[in-house]
Amino acid sequence: MTFRFKGITVKVSYLFLAVVGLFLINDESFIAKNAVLTAFIHELGHLTAMSFLNCVPKTIAFQSFGIKIEKSTALTLNYNKEMIIYFAGPAMNIICALILILMYYLKIDDTFFQTALIHIFTALFNLLPIGVLDGGNILRSFLKKHMYVNTAEIVENTVSAILILPMAVISIMLIVSNLHNYTLMVTCAYLIFMLILQKGR
Repeated sequence: MTFRFKGITVKVSYLFLAVVGLFLINDESFIAKNAVLTAFIHELGHLTAMSFLNCVPKTIAFQSFGIKIEKSTALTLNYNKEMIIYFAGPAMNIICALILILMYYLKIDDTFFQTALIHIFTALFNLLPIGVLDGGNILRSFLKKHMYVNTAEIVENTVSAILILPMAVISIMLIVSNLHNYTLMVTCAYLIFMLILQKGR
């Protein structure tokens, strides 16, 4: 499903709708609903930064593995602006987490603390310096600003491998130990798949 909104092409995958719908239907603790809302707020942070920097996105794609924002190929940004845009998503989650924690301590609603933790986890996860995440994109822009492109790519790939490898080992250990925790393995598989997809472009 594709449509245009204020000059921006919006693509919505039916698989994305199916995955979100499945999460929402089977969610009795509201964790999935809060996680979906947190993801939207995260992407809103990127869009807000792009708007302030006069960088109108070319395409916003709602895919099965998340939301992808593409800027116009005709638009060139300096590395500092790129880092600001990539950091804006986690920053929005951190701001929301602080507000929710304040509301929790004001005794407005106990569930706010749980939602704040989801925002904190989302921010910290996306700030990991792994290629496909915001942290990886920030690292890439920082490295390319200070060194040759080929050297920057080698450093970026090395950092990603150093982080993913122990995560993969721990995930295997958890499964072998019969703890039946597949979340970390799925996360590692997702990161590796997205890295391969990114390098193949």
